[in-house]
Amino acid sequence: MEKSIAELRETFKTGGTKSISWRKSQLKALLQLINQNEDSIFKALDQDLGKSPVESYRDEVGVLKKSVTYTLSCLEKWVAPKKAEVPLLFFPAKAEVMPQPLGVTIPKYLDNKAVKVLAGGADIGERLLQLKWDKIFFT
Repeated sequence: MEKSIAELRETFKTGGTKSISWRKSQLKALLQLINQNEDSIFKALDQDLGKSPVESYRDEVGVLKKSVTYTLSCLEKWVAPKKAEVPLLFFPAKAEVMPQPLGVTIPKYLDNKAVKVLAGGADIGERLLQLKWDKIFFT
């Protein structure tokens, strides 16, 4: 796990994660990963939560696919520079806010080749939280 995270950090340091094409390729790879593993996901959700495939698609898989597809359609707008307020003191200066990638985060395990997924139970979660992260997202 530490090796994978170190690879992700190196990928981030190259600046390659800033490009829209790289981000889109990662989102498309995530969609492909979901589509190729849909049956396994359904089986895992049945074993863990007792969800039927219909429930799993409605509550988990379908929502994720829709979210990724929506992100693909909005990404260019979301990463575009946005005008920012500048104090009158600095007239005639102009300012923009430039959205940038946040760094290496949990639960996003991506590199420049494909989507990486770390699977496991509480032990993996404990190990992940002991490592250094730029951001951690909780859901």
